[in-house]
Amino acid sequence: MKKIVGSVPLKTQNIAQDKEGEMSIIEIVKNKWAVYTHYRNGKLFYDIVNEFGEVLYKLNINIDDKEDIGGATFEKRYKAIAFMRYIRMNIEDGSFITVAPKELGSVTCATNMGISKDLTVGKVYDIIAIEDCAGLLYRIVNDEGESHRYSPRFFVGGENDQTRV
Repeated sequence: MKKIVGSVPLKTQNIAQDKEGEMSIIEIVKNKWAVYTHYRNGKLFYDIVNEFGEVLYKLNINIDDKEDIGGATFEKRYKAIAFMRYIRMNIEDGSFITVAPKELGSVTCATNMGISKDLTVGKVYDIIAIEDCAGLLYRIVNDEGESHRYSPRFFVGGENDQTRV
């Protein structure tokens, strides 16, 4: 198996690429998390997510390879840098997947409930992520230009409204 150093650019068609068609593993893992999603046919599947919980990449780990895995324990969430070895292996065998960003839509602020002065009632905001933090929350860039989580109770509707942030 070919060895790849973490800062060496990789050529592949399966991962997001910069202007020269190359991306380093360091760029893939920097400020990202690996989150377990499921098990199937001897493989653990993890999503690589950013700080907003958006899935950017998918990888798998073959746990049937006892020489490689040994008695390792796999947890639900790791810093992605801990999985550089498996990312390299997935890139080499062509199973590393880049997830296209999906449009989450927009919502109109129906109320700020008197507690959120950084949302304008009647204004449309783009949802940049949907997070589950002891209940569903929308991550939205507010009027102050900051990304925050808000309860869906603040919002209604979506794409049919005229005003736009």
